[in-house]
Amino acid sequence: MKVTSRIIQIFLVVSLIVTICACSGNTDRFKISGRFLNFNRGELFIYSPDNDFGQIDTIKVQDGRFLYEKIISEPTTFIIVFPNFTEVPVFGEPSRSAKITADASNLKEIEINGSKPNRMMNGFRKETESLNPIQQKEKIKDFVNENPESIVSSYLISRYLVRTKEPDYKTAKILLKKVITARPTDKYAKKLKNQIEILSKSIVGNRTPKFSVETTTGETITNHFCADKVGIISVWASWNYESLNIQRTLRDICNEYPDKIAHLSISLDMDKKNMESNYKANNFTSKLYWDGQVWDTPLLRQLGLGDVMDNIIIDRNGIIAFKEVENTHLKENIESLLKKNSK
Repeated sequence: MKVTSRIIQIFLVVSLIVTICACSGNTDRFKISGRFLNFNRGELFIYSPDNDFGQIDTIKVQDGRFLYEKIISEPTTFIIVFPNFTEVPVFGEPSRSAKITADASNLKEIEINGSKPNRMMNGFRKETESLNPIQQKEKIKDFVNENPESIVSSYLISRYLVRTKEPDYKTAKILLKKVITARPTDKYAKKLKNQIEILSKSIVGNRTPKFSVETTTGETITNHFCADKVGIISVWASWNYESLNIQRTLRDICNEYPDKIAHLSISLDMDKKNMESNYKANNFTSKLYWDGQVWDTPLLRQLGLGDVMDNIIIDRNGIIAFKEVENTHLKENIESLLKKNSK
């Protein structure tokens, strides 16, 4: 009887340990599920700007439904990128889940539930939907001042004050200081602060920052690569259609002025083979840099580039003449510099 009792005790202890381990294995798992109208089947891209996942994942949508899971150890910001390039933030917490309900044809009314940060973002989205950029900026100031400890604050600063056509680095720095004071563990805010310091260096009118890299063909390229020519540095990725469109436009312009333009492109693809396949299929002619580090690519930081569609246009003296030029204005801006060079 004693032996049997002892065996039962051991069995119960082992069972308890297994149960605890099984449960603890799931405590850090964050889930995003959802259902879409007008988007029955396809893929979404998802990444996190504030951690070291180091990759872009895909979310498969079937019959309008999807499920995505990721193990995280702290509150984390995820960015979902839709086929029309709209980005939607989802704020994750360990052992929690978020549920998305949306009409893919009207993502402005998307609803994300499951945690307070997501509900706060829902409210901000509705409150600012019809506001102009100046009014939005005031709302962001109010939000951050009232909620500096919220993970949402870092995202709003990034999206509306930094990653925009008319960035406001001064306001962003002031607000980030409040966020980091209230939430010292916020990796997103700290990365953003460092990014702003870099972005501030590569503004229009400044000389091109110093750099030296080796292209995919083994050629060494420095900041003097465009001496006496119009220089272009652009960022792209196979998974971002609009960035590919910009690359195609730049390809055509360079082919039109083959001896007057020097073009260096930076790929943010994770997969080298996929990147090279797209490069060849589109007959791109730029000098190509790739290191597989996506947004952690050191060259991006050196040049003050922070978006997959970013670009810098440099005059013959190495001065930044234009930055973050939209596809529709690329040719006119480049040709304006070519005319100056010909005088």
